[in-house]
Amino acid sequence: MLYKTMSSHLSLSEEKNVLLTFLCRAAKNLYNEALYAVRQAFIYDGTYLSYGENEKALQNSLNYRILNSNMAQGVVREVDEAMSAFFGLIRAKQAGRYHGPIHLPGYMRKDGYRAIEISFVRTIWRNGKLCLDLPRSNLVRHVSRYQEEIYKSAKRQGYAETMELENGQHLTFEVPKPIQDKVIKEVRIVPKFQARMFEIQYVYEWEAESRDREIIPGTSLAIDLGVNNLATCVDSDGSSFIIDGKVLKSRNQLYHKKMARLSSQNAKTPETLTRRQIALIMKRNDQVKYYMNKSARMIVDYVLKHKIAEIIIGNNEDFQSGGISKQSLPRRIKGQINQQFCALPLGQLRNRLEQLSNDYRIVFTLQEESYTSQASFYDEDEIPVFEKGTETKTGFQGRRVHRGLYITKTGMSVNADVNAAFNIMKKSKPNTSFEKIWSRGASTPLRLRVV
Repeated sequence: MLYKTMSSHLSLSEEKNVLLTFLCRAAKNLYNEALYAVRQAFIYDGTYLSYGENEKALQNSLNYRILNSNMAQGVVREVDEAMSAFFGLIRAKQAGRYHGPIHLPGYMRKDGYRAIEISFVRTIWRNGKLCLDLPRSNLVRHVSRYQEEIYKSAKRQGYAETMELENGQHLTFEVPKPIQDKVIKEVRIVPKFQARMFEIQYVYEWEAESRDREIIPGTSLAIDLGVNNLATCVDSDGSSFIIDGKVLKSRNQLYHKKMARLSSQNAKTPETLTRRQIALIMKRNDQVKYYMNKSARMIVDYVLKHKIAEIIIGNNEDFQSGGISKQSLPRRIKGQINQQFCALPLGQLRNRLEQLSNDYRIVFTLQEESYTSQASFYDEDEIPVFEKGTETKTGFQGRRVHRGLYITKTGMSVNADVNAAFNIMKKSKPNTSFEKIWSRGASTPLRLRVV
């Protein structure tokens, strides 16, 4: 059985916001308590304190008793998983599979907050809507007992709705419509921006598509990622299309412009985000997430429609981390390019494509893409692999005139990103014949907009 996650922002009353803030702080305190016990046992006794022993010892802790037992056990379980990962790295280093540094899991900040996980979820129908009724914390169970008695008395007399009392301070959230028919296995409430906002994540069961998808063997779709052209896609038959990225680029530029203005107004306390800054960040992140998910869905729908067997996407591990460092460019121009290119999370699109490929049984390949924008696909240039610290001699026959135009040796004009996408496919499949595309050329790419 496979699992998926859906997340949404929570709009809470002031009372619920205070309650969740307090519970997330108690979860952080309990995490540090559990981690302290495990670290002390390992450092001074050379033993490993198991989850069962640690959980039993913490049952008398104030933070454990504040939380519901389900929530508290989830926090202790996270400590156990962190220590298991620590010991896994030690074993990997001893076996020679890992060469980096190893550190014990660290404590959370004193003023931090930790997510709450609830594994046993109960759904109820309330006012015609399917809702999650999460277990109450021990704190609320005791504090709200008197309020429950008032509510029950008011209900017997028919005044409950008029008094607008909430039964026992239950944490109740409406289930999103797309997953109302799914089996919800776990719910996570994640504090954002120092618990000034909260996000709820639903983990639900998902059945994979049938494995008997009809495909044409040997077919593939190569993708070159960019900015104005977010994803340039070409297939084995020479057909091509482009996912437009100008709208996303424009929204990102507007985000930076507004954030710069709000930051200047908040110059006295730049380390603390204002409510308007938080709202702007959340809006921008939601827009980017929607754009990337919709783009990935459009690409996968094309693959399924044309029975393509494989998706090949160009990959460069450092293509966004370092930015543009070319010395011949003015500093102002480099700053503009870096703002446009480095701020777009192209990794989200790549990860979403990989996830959808696994869902629909599509082969997904990451292909190293050095020199694919410079080499000429139609002149059959050999494409080397870039290596740091070594000078590679390149004798490419074509040339890239500007961002969107590539001129081959024979003077033929082609879309520069289409040429790069074909080179990515050629690099991934060096033994494949491309005579069909070389002889008739590629079609003019169709530009698709995300709506």
